[in-house]
Amino acid sequence: MFIQRKIRADLEKHLEEKEISLILGPRQSGKTTLILKIKEELEKKGEKTAYFNLDRLEDLENFKTQKTLLEKIKFDFGESKVYVFIDEIQRLPNAGLFFERAL
Repeated sequence: MFIQRKIRADLEKHLEEKEISLILGPRQSGKTTLILKIKEELEKKGEKTAYFNLDRLEDLENFKTQKTLLEKIKFDFGESKVYVFIDEIQRLPNAGLFFERAL
């Protein structure tokens, strides 16, 4: 069962901004469900999306360097606009620095 939350509308409004949105909360509070729901809605509108779960080693491999991640996205989507969703980002050491330098 999906519980509608105010934060969803806020996140959807922020999608067109260049800044990164972070969702923080306790375990099992619906963070993954929320981002997958937003991803699904974007795809229904014909938008391109990428989802990485850093609990999965094959996804984590794409985060060795900023270049590795950008090459993966470019390989999968070319020059198209793509919405990128990253779950379990705490698995990436120095995640803040990783994205600060990638943008």
